[in-house]
Order: sequence, then C-alpha cells, then structure tokens
Amino acid sequence: MSAPVTCVITCYNDAETLEATVGSVLRQSLPVSEIILADDGSTDGTRDLIAALARDSDTITPVLRDRNLGVAANRDLAIRAAAQPFVTHLDGDDLFARDKIATEWRALNGRHDAVAYSLVARVWPGKFWRTRVLDPAETVGDATTAFDRLVARAGAIPRDMLLSKALFEEAGGFTHGMPLYEDWEFKMRLAQTGADWVHSGGLGTIYMQHDKGLSSADRARHAEWKEKARRTVGCHDTVPHRVASRAGRARRSVMGLVRLLRHHQGIRVAL
Repeated sequence: MSAPVTCVITCYNDAETLEATVGSVLRQSLPVSEIILADDGSTDGTRDLIAALARDSDTITPVLRDRNLGVAANRDLAIRAAAQPFVTHLDGDDLFARDKIATEWRALNGRHDAVAYSLVARVWPGKFWRTRVLDPAETVGDATTAFDRLVARAGAIPRDMLLSKALFEEAGGFTHGMPLYEDWEFKMRLAQTGADWVHSGGLGTIYMQHDKGLSSADRARHAEWKEKARRTVGCHDTVPHRVASRAGRARRSVMGLVRLLRHHQGIRVAL
C-alpha cells in the first residue's frame, strides 16, 4: 500500500548526494505513489543519474529543465505537476527519516485544510557538535499565532511538510525568482490561509547544512531577501530575527540525535 502523495525532489548539480536522497524516499515505511525528480539544468552528471534511477523505479518521474529556473520556480512548477492529491518535497542533498511519510500521513488524517510537519534534524557534515534536532511546534503549534511567529522567525521553521495540493495552490505556491527564503515566504502565506498545523510526533527531514550553496550567502544578501519576503506577505516593518529564548528552543543532545537517527533511518553516524 502507498499513500496518495507526490514527493518532489528538486536538484541542481547534486550528483554526489541525489542517490541517497532518492533512496531515503523509496525506503519509506509507507511509500509515496509518485516521486518527481525535477532537475534545474545540472551539468555535473545529475541527469544521467536521474535517468538511471527512473529506469529502476516506476514511481519516479523525471523532469529536466531546458534552462536553470532557480530553486523557487523549479519546485513550484514540479509540485503543480504532481499527479497525487497530497504533496511534499525534499532538496536533492537532504534525507527523509524512514517513517516521515507514515507519521505525517497519520497526523494529517486525509485533511485538505491542514499541514503535517515533523521534527527536523539539522546535520553539519564533519561538525557533529553543531548538530541539533529542532521542533517547529513552538512556532506553528497554534494556528492563531503561527503567522506572527513565522514572520518573527520565533523558533524552528518547519521543513518539507505534507499537505494537500489544493492547499498548496490556495496559498499561492512558491514565488518565482526568489533565490533565498522562498520556502519561508511560502510558509508565511500558508499560515495566512488559517490552516491547522499538526505535528507528526516523529522525525521528518534530515537537513544537511553545508558551508556552500544558497544558505551560505553573505549577511547583506540574506537581510535583503528576508525583508523582501516579509514585504510580499504584507509586513513592511523589520521584525526582530529571533525572539524566542535559547532555553525555549527545543534541542537535543548529540548522543540523543545519534540514537534518533539510528532508530528512524537505520544509518550509522560517525563521531
């Protein structure tokens, strides 16, 4: 049995990591019905890998862009092309915990007016001491305050949630042309719909934090696109970056994380 879910995996020059990413979705305890691999004009052999993966699995649908559209447009168009009524997504260098789909599908309970989310493991390869498990519940646990707390970035931000395609479209999808914070801007608009946010109680995404790529852009560029994201949702005043106290942010010890990853993903973590 599979869930009526499309998982969109977006990639750009992710030849070294994509196979593991796709494998983490194919090995879900509750499989998805469709995986869209949306490549944004890679030049490093990613497309050859996608072709090989698609030959091995009928679940995989390759989408190869003729030119680089940017992360927001690539992801948005792929989700809109999904064949299933529920959607989730994953970057081409991250992983899903083994029960991610099962726990979020159970939490969502078929609702089209809710968003299912999970704990997020933020992993720094080679810097295990910086690894954390974050709980977005402090940010979106109350639908009446989720928007304000998302705007303020008042805690952990949900990643790669499970929701209906109809709700994704109602919220407007991802804004094309945004090189940074396109996911945060979408989540703020999602909160404006009044949707309920339901916690799966488990681990969802294993987010691989790198010292390169979009997330490593300089501070001035980050500040510029944060402000643009706030303005697109009608917030014209600068909001303090983090208002939650350090003690209020849900974090677990490194050894606790290792146990959690081994339980959910069945992988070895070298310290």
